[in-house]
Amino acid sequence: MDGDRDDPQSRGGPGPGPHQPAATPAVTAAGDRPDAEHARPGEPDGGQALAHARTLVTGPGTPTSIEIRAPGGQVELRVRITPDGPVLEADAARISLRASDAIEVSCRRFHLQADESLVLASQGPAGIAARSELRIHSAEYLNLRGKLIGNNSDREKILDHMAEVYFHGDRDASRAWLADPDLPLPDPVKPLPDPNSADDAPPDDAPPDDDPDSTER
Repeated sequence: MDGDRDDPQSRGGPGPGPHQPAATPAVTAAGDRPDAEHARPGEPDGGQALAHARTLVTGPGTPTSIEIRAPGGQVELRVRITPDGPVLEADAARISLRASDAIEVSCRRFHLQADESLVLASQGPAGIAARSELRIHSAEYLNLRGKLIGNNSDREKILDHMAEVYFHGDRDASRAWLADPDLPLPDPVKPLPDPNSADDAPPDDAPPDDDPDSTER
């Protein structure tokens, strides 16, 4: 009977036709759903959530970069993969490097700039060497402090002189004084060279410096 016929309209819509198979409902895993909170234009998803509201983001397809972004979207750390190798870029409030043995940096050019202050300190020996010109410039006061400051001088000869003048010729005592920053310099045991001594004074027949006739003509 017509009343017993299965009416597609009674089910709320037309049934599948002979050439129209029923559509399969799309199933999306919870981990694959885009996160509207972190999604940004040009990215397939919002990346992977990290601690402190940071996000780990990689590019689509074969990634050429890996980024860690701040809650506001700013890139704080980026590793770019280039034909020459990885390039590390960081924009952070503070960067701390600690090593129990050594930190070694080798590069073609090294540029270090600080807006407020710069401190280089060592509990042992320190050295700055250049195979070409070395320049030191200060817009204000330049302070050099040291028990001995050599200017094209032989350190061993200086120690010998210090031992002779201050330590009765004891070279070990001279070395001990140099190694201890808190050890004061003792009084000389022999007179220091007089810059105005007869050895350095001009001969008696030399004209005075202020004599206008002493100028060579």
